[in-house]
Amino acid sequence: MAMPALHKLPLAGLLLLAFALLCALSMQNKSLTYDEPQHYRYGAQILLQHNSDRFDDSKMPMSVLNAIPRAIAVWTQQLTGSEQANPRLFDVRTGRYATILIALLLGVVVYRWSRELFGHRAGLLSLFLYALSPNIIAHARLITTDL
Repeated sequence: MAMPALHKLPLAGLLLLAFALLCALSMQNKSLTYDEPQHYRYGAQILLQHNSDRFDDSKMPMSVLNAIPRAIAVWTQQLTGSEQANPRLFDVRTGRYATILIALLLGVVVYRWSRELFGHRAGLLSLFLYALSPNIIAHARLITTDL
């Protein structure tokens, strides 16, 4: 497997950046869906209480990633002994950024897989279709396992 020329990689990076911006900007001021708080609660339960007992069978341990900002805030409070922490870290909607990161990693996988099978142009086309897919964009902005 030969490495692609370095001048070809920025286009893939630009597509991924555009995808991340599209997801992040389009989720602003959007209310939570019905099941996002439960996914977030399950992830926080695993991280903070070390308890993976399911209260709902539709939840998966991947929800831990969405609860990382909250865990950081709680751990910071415990380490410093201070009650002050960034309130944004406790906001459920902040957990949505973890799903965007997962979606970016999935975009890299789509690009690399297609590139290895059919070449650089096919990789870019696959990434372009992935990054502009309304279904992917919609689920990349949520605290669920639907992505």
